[in-house]
Amino acid sequence: MAQALVSRARVTRSVNDLPLTPAAMKLGAPAIFADKPSERVSSKYIYIPTHTILSALEDEGFRVYEVAQARPHKKYAEREPYAKHMLRLRPEAPKKRSLRDSIPELVLLNAHDGTARYTLFVGMYRFICANGLIVGTTYGGINIRHTGTETSRIVTDESMKLTNDFGRVVEMANDMKRVELKAKKQRALAEAALHLRWPHDNAPIGPDHLLAVRREADAANDLWTLYNRIQENLMTGGMETRSFMFNRRSHVRPIQQIGQTVDINRQLWDLAAGLLK
Repeated sequence: MAQALVSRARVTRSVNDLPLTPAAMKLGAPAIFADKPSERVSSKYIYIPTHTILSALEDEGFRVYEVAQARPHKKYAEREPYAKHMLRLRPEAPKKRSLRDSIPELVLLNAHDGTARYTLFVGMYRFICANGLIVGTTYGGINIRHTGTETSRIVTDESMKLTNDFGRVVEMANDMKRVELKAKKQRALAEAALHLRWPHDNAPIGPDHLLAVRREADAANDLWTLYNRIQENLMTGGMETRSFMFNRRSHVRPIQQIGQTVDINRQLWDLAAGLLK
């Protein structure tokens, strides 16, 4: 079923760091507001409406700053109102923001056509580079299949519990800030990050591309800054490469698939967190 979706997703982000309006969310990710699941799902499918959970999170002071939705292939255009979608939410009045440059987020992933479970992760948003990080297996998050007996109320209650991890995630980020990495470990981290996106040793770029500094504020060598630098370069691409076969110039494309965005971000966090041990 996942093959019905093209690799890219439509992404809508906040402007001037203001929350997205309901109209902007609906335009960018209409599946958020689906009032029923796709007719293609089985009779055992349990509908977990995103808009119900979103409403509860908004009542708790969360606002949406980014939405993304997978774009179905033309042959499956009827699935668009139910396709896989992702939301990034931040607390309107954060109580545990102790990082000058970043703030904890909730990253919500769902679908109403059977292509994704309901999942919720803790994320971090870094203002200087608009990096959307996702915390790895250190904090497992919530992962619920669309089968069983879960109701939207139960799912919402479990989702709110995840905000208890915000303080610990901020503390871990502060720990990363206190760790300085020598050149050898910097390169090892960048090489491991390359394998997350190109696992078959076919990366068109090298570790130095991921370690490249895009702005003066990112020139430090502490683990937190290096991790963010590598994440931004890995996810957004843009580096120029040359084809050995055709001797043509090209550029590394940004990662635009929702599933790949989540997976690589979580694994990259785990790589960085592993250096704290």
